[in-house]
Amino acid sequence: MSLGLKRGAVKVVNYDLLWPQMFKEEKKILTAALGERLLEVEHVGSTSIAGLAAKPIIDMIGAVDSFDHLDYFIEQLQKLGYEYMPNRMFDNRKFFPKGDQSKRTHHLNLVIKNDPEQWNNIILFRNYLRQNSLARDQYAKLKQELACKYADDRYAYSKAKNDFIQRSLSAALH
Repeated sequence: MSLGLKRGAVKVVNYDLLWPQMFKEEKKILTAALGERLLEVEHVGSTSIAGLAAKPIIDMIGAVDSFDHLDYFIEQLQKLGYEYMPNRMFDNRKFFPKGDQSKRTHHLNLVIKNDPEQWNNIILFRNYLRQNSLARDQYAKLKQELACKYADDRYAYSKAKNDFIQRSLSAALH
């Protein structure tokens, strides 16, 4: 299985044992390019959870101290093939996709280290699914159903998963 999915499309594929290695390779590239300003990089999303079907895109969050050096990040990430999308720059995260719009391969969100929503909750959800096979299997089933229903609407697909994610976060905290 190779990486890549058209921007906005939804397609869930079987887990690929190569995804963790693909993340490690990309992490090395990001760390070398961004240096000390990139505090940490985590593999998140479904490709980071062994056995879970996923969209074939490596999702990552990169921790930074602040967004004061956003121009630096934009410049360096563009050199690596990441796209700067001004309309996807939010107060609490900065989104950079990699790959042509016809085949996105990586998603990187730069976030403030330990931001409760964009760092802590993302990692908590990932770890919960890694440790809870029942929840992982329920999530896989939901993702497959939603991928069929919203094959051309990534926004609706993501929104429809939100209740499950919130219930999982609540369970993980208790």
